Amino acid sequence: MTLLQALQWRAHHVSGVVMGNKWVSVDFVRCNPAECNGQSGECPAAGVCTHNLLVQEELFEEPMLISAKMCVGCGDCVTACPLKALQIVSGF
Repeated sequence: MTLLQALQWRAHHVSGVVMGNKWVSVDFVRCNPAECNGQSGECPAAGVCTHNLLVQEELFEEPMLISAKMCVGCGDCVTACPLKALQIVSGF
């Protein structure tokens, strides 16, 4: 393992905010919070983001990703989205 690889590993595993080249992408054509969570307008995917990077500012609004560079690419939000409007994307 090179020094750079060790630092990247440490950044990901210790702080949990740097994944390197994976983040979540929102398909705004598919995304419709009015159809989620029993039509409450609450985005279940934004609710499971433990780093608070996928945020829904108002009920019935689509969530937005605060920072792609800080997304860890864990996929929890992808799994939580009943409309399959989220996907993990690779590469910066």
